[in-house]
Amino acid sequence: MTAALVDWPSLAADGFPYPAHLPASRLVDELAVALVSRDPGVRDDGAYAAAAHWIREGRLDAVLEGLGDSASCGSVIGRSRRGPSCH
Repeated sequence: MTAALVDWPSLAADGFPYPAHLPASRLVDELAVALVSRDPGVRDDGAYAAAAHWIREGRLDAVLEGLGDSASCGSVIGRSRRGPSCH
């Protein structure tokens, strides 16, 4: 497993500035993992709040569908994955 590219607690403490140093596709990957984290600090206080903030700003418009697909596939960890987008 690779290290997270986003430090969610620091991002939250700074008011969720958009991490412009990351390509949107990589940010979606990070968000998808964090949105299904079992750690509520990462999931709720970090990724969920950041996603809500960036969605309101229109920052994720181009990748929003992919984020939903990735997060929903990640939420079935431990169960059978079905559907074309959950390989």
